Amino acid sequence: MKAKTVYIVILLLCAITLQTKALPTQATSAPASLGTSLTSTFSSKSRVKTQKTPKKKSKKSEPYITPTASEIEYAKKKSDEWAEKMKKINPKVHLIETKHFRIYSTYPKSHDGHFKSICAKLYRKMCRQFGISPKKNIWIGKLSIYIFATRKGYETFYVDVIEKSEERSQKSGGLSGCVGAFQYVLIAPLKNSVKSKSQARSWFLEVLVHESSHAFIARYINNNRIPNWIDEGIAEIMAATFVPRGSAARKFVSAAKKARKNGSNIDGIFDCRNIPLDSFHYGIAQSMVRFLIRLDQKKFINLIHTLKKGKNEHEALQEAYGMTRQEMVKKWYRYISARRRR
Repeated sequence: MKAKTVYIVILLLCAITLQTKALPTQATSAPASLGTSLTSTFSSKSRVKTQKTPKKKSKKSEPYITPTASEIEYAKKKSDEWAEKMKKINPKVHLIETKHFRIYSTYPKSHDGHFKSICAKLYRKMCRQFGISPKKNIWIGKLSIYIFATRKGYETFYVDVIEKSEERSQKSGGLSGCVGAFQYVLIAPLKNSVKSKSQARSWFLEVLVHESSHAFIARYINNNRIPNWIDEGIAEIMAATFVPRGSAARKFVSAAKKARKNGSNIDGIFDCRNIPLDSFHYGIAQSMVRFLIRLDQKKFINLIHTLKKGKNEHEALQEAYGMTRQEMVKKWYRYISARRRR
């Protein structure tokens, strides 16, 4: 069942990309030319052949917004500004630059090769999952990643530079966001509970994939936000796909079990800008998205596109699935209950 869900996710993301050609984007491109439709004219005595006019090739639009030169310049300037602020917190910060990333790390330089390798591999895999050629550059210039070796440094940067709440900084393991055309990802240090090197590697990769998935979704089609529970659900599925033995792969199972057994209220994932930072709510978001994909893959594709068009969650659910949120939740409960009996 797990393998089948992962396969559906991969098919879903590829199918979404294929369908983007039918949707308007903010990228500036020439409209597709349908060419000239020709007909043959007939006389009563003979058939007159007409010459076909070759169709004009239309410019293929990208499945993401093509950045302008000024946006790329702004993103780099902002990236450098944040790097200077990071140096005030930890003077040992240094830049690791690759084709698609600007990685600012406070870890010893002996880790640089590992970080570069992970990010390069991640970019290739993410592009394939979203149906984008790895030769393309989806980012506005390069994606800036800030990696902290200490919890104190991470929380200080989180509060002082990004201006997020102190309470949320203490619970967060990573963050993805943007300031205008500037996109960034923050990665917290390894948890104290992580003991083995394999666990540490899995945790780091899981957070990096999760947060980078948010960055991809933000750049996908246009910059319209989608409901946070759907965004987090997709990011958790991606993390579970890349790290099958990680926490994300177990989180949705335990969360659904708890909701089914205790009748836990799941309303906390809806109608909020950011869902609560705990395993239960993230697991519920992932389980709900998995359910929608399993219910009908094509309808889920339509749901994402409808949300990117600017419609709200209620309108998009009604248009894509023909149901309300309350009906969706009831069907989800029946779904997880049925899985328990198998």
